[in-house]
Amino acid sequence: MHVQSRRYCSNASVPTSESGLHDHIAKENNVLFVMAERLLTLAEQQQLASGFDEIEIQRMGAGTHERLHCMMDSLLVEVTAFSKN
Repeated sequence: MHVQSRRYCSNASVPTSESGLHDHIAKENNVLFVMAERLLTLAEQQQLASGFDEIEIQRMGAGTHERLHCMMDSLLVEVTAFSKN
């Protein structure tokens, strides 16, 4: 499974290392999203966000996004507690 995930990530050009992921997220936050905010009107940004919300609900189901964030928060607490031991 892990090998398949790495193969999928490499085929999809998704960073597989922790530093690569941090670099990818930083580039999104500091370059891509900043450019999008400059280029898109407020109405276009709202329309885009609404479209993402609609697709998310259709593909994952209502409330899934929030449930996954709660799961990540719980895992972070567990990992932090585990690393202190």
